[in-house]
Amino acid sequence: MSSRARLVLPLAGCVVVLALAAVGACSGSDAAGSGAASAGGAATSTGSTWTISGSGSSASASGCGSGGSACSPQPIPPQVPEGWVEYTDWSCDCRFYVPCSKQYLPKPIEWVPCPPEEVGSIDCRMMKTDWTSPENPTPVDLEPRLGRDEKGTPLLLFRRVADDYLMDLVAELDGPVRTAIVDAGPKISDTDPGCFLAGGEVDEGRFVFGVRGHDANGKESESPHTGAIGGYVDDLSPPVLAHWTSGADDYVWFANAAWVLRASMSGDYVSPWTMDQDILVHNGMIDPEGMIASQYALSGTAVFVGNASLKRDNINVWTPERGLEPFVRFFGDYTRGAADLGTDGKVLVWNYGEGKEPDDWVYPIASIMTAPYTTKPEELQPRRVRSLPDDRIGNFELKVGCGYVTWTGWAFVVRLSDGWMWEVPDKLPKPYFRPLGVTCTELIARERRWRRARRPHQHRAHQDRLAWPRDPAGLKRRGPS
Repeated sequence: MSSRARLVLPLAGCVVVLALAAVGACSGSDAAGSGAASAGGAATSTGSTWTISGSGSSASASGCGSGGSACSPQPIPPQVPEGWVEYTDWSCDCRFYVPCSKQYLPKPIEWVPCPPEEVGSIDCRMMKTDWTSPENPTPVDLEPRLGRDEKGTPLLLFRRVADDYLMDLVAELDGPVRTAIVDAGPKISDTDPGCFLAGGEVDEGRFVFGVRGHDANGKESESPHTGAIGGYVDDLSPPVLAHWTSGADDYVWFANAAWVLRASMSGDYVSPWTMDQDILVHNGMIDPEGMIASQYALSGTAVFVGNASLKRDNINVWTPERGLEPFVRFFGDYTRGAADLGTDGKVLVWNYGEGKEPDDWVYPIASIMTAPYTTKPEELQPRRVRSLPDDRIGNFELKVGCGYVTWTGWAFVVRLSDGWMWEVPDKLPKPYFRPLGVTCTELIARERRWRRARRPHQHRAHQDRLAWPRDPAGLKRRGPS
């Protein structure tokens, strides 16, 4: 019985899935790796720099009224689904909407066959986008995220873009929607809306959304308000985790079972979900070479931090017991670099480049490396898997699952045990496919290209219809151009 894979891609704003070549029998579990543990040990708090507006504990909408809010109720806009209520925890002047109980959650993701003219011979399914008009070129936002719940079930965080509302969801690929929130503000299509959810992350059963602005009728660019909401993936009314009213950076947010991580140019901090600590993980002041961070991978209580410049790429690790320390790093050596680390809590995978000129930014020789999972640099046991089919490292992330790895910069799947690789056939636009992750049987990806005559979709495909594997022993070398 052949294994099957799904490549999920938002096309110009939709999510699609394509079929890939068979990658062989699954040899491991698809569950997330190391479990979360509470912070402690040597972790030191820098002191809270924010106003904590919520407790950070689990909270679900249990009734179908809007009682208990300090904000005066307002009429529900007609485009908001039936059974949804006002969410005013962030601001009385910036109202979102959530289902009052699970029975009002949106229906599960529906998958339909992909058009043969788009995917050739690949056996593929795509996400049906029936929440908007056919004229809408972007029914799915371009930045979906793939994670897992605490049992290892794959979860997709994505945004449905309708004609008169935005809906952010966390949903199982082949199961129920777990949570959802609607923005039906008067300026959702404005280039400077008054307030909005600013991207999110989901993993290990938790999710987080950044929030910016505070007045739906104002301009976010003129508002000092920023922060985040989030909680368990089944929270229908997630608590406010942090809310600044002045002087804060525009943070990018990450989450797993142990931590809420916020990242900016000025520094990267983690907080437990109780939000009672604010712990510095990395910034240019404590980095041995003054470099800033650009990549993050959370696993249990560890945070892997990639930092890079135009000429350098390094990987560090932070744990509450040992703090920040170099992990795969080449001090003073501009010819080598390491980046893009991904992990499932069982293995580590990263890209390693060598042979670079000191003033160049691409690596003539680039390899995919792996090692058993560890957070201690002295215990790292690297092994080369195969060549990377590109000379860029430090720009994309490796995503790991069930003994396979994919890279968010190229549509391929590599088997870690022997280095065999499967990729989207050459006749398809590979550079536009951006994988989100990999399971035991499927590659989930997006497509970033805009197409005038069609709408973007999520797609699923069989692995046994992908290109024939490349030789795992071949080196990827930069050409004379």
